Order: sequence, then structure tokens, then C-alpha cells
Amino acid sequence: MYLNKKINLMAKEQLKIEELSKEQILDLADAQGRKLGFLLATSSLDDDVKAAIVGILDTATPGQLDILTNMLEEGYLSVKNETLNNFLKSELESIQAEYEDQKIELEANTLEKLDELTKKS
Repeated sequence: MYLNKKINLMAKEQLKIEELSKEQILDLADAQGRKLGFLLATSSLDDDVKAAIVGILDTATPGQLDILTNMLEEGYLSVKNETLNNFLKSELESIQAEYEDQKIELEANTLEKLDELTKKS
């Protein structure tokens, strides 16, 4: 949490890499590495592909690592959005079914009461 706050602060201030201390650069690299590791671990890529990516990470440039991270993040968000959409769709269908059941019950009760009233008259 502390690290994320630190990174966000640096991003807001739009500091250039030359303006960062060695510790800040190491913190950023650590955070980017953790993010890339998480995204790679949670991706739907085959294990062979994941292993191949890990095998070439040490030769990748920072720009290439950013591109890979962004691609994995887009895939992660896409899957999460699809999961969320499916959950919301299911919930809405459930709510609609419950509403329809209550509507039918209310109509039946209303007709029953109207029938009772007409019999009393």
C-alpha cells in the first residue's frame, strides 16, 4: 500500500527518471516487476508461453516490459469485465424473475379479492 502511494505521488508529480533517487527507482522497478508477475500468473496463457516470457524477461528493454505489462493488463481487465458482466446479467435475470413472480401473485390476489367483492354484492 505504501509503495502504491509512493508511485502514485511520483506519477502525479510527473518526475523524470533523472530526478528520482536510486531508492525510488528500485521501488518503481520492484512495483513494476510485481505487477508484471501478477498479471502473467493470472493470465490465461498456456504455461509454455508463460515460461517462454519469463525466459526472455531479463533481455527485454523497459519499453518492451511496459508493452508486455500493458497487454497483460488489458487481457486481465477484459476477463474481469466479462466476469462482472456475466455476474450482473445473472443478478438482473434473477431480479426480473422475482419481479415477475411477485407480479403474477399480486394479480392473482387482486383478482381473488375482486371476485370476493363481486360475490358479496
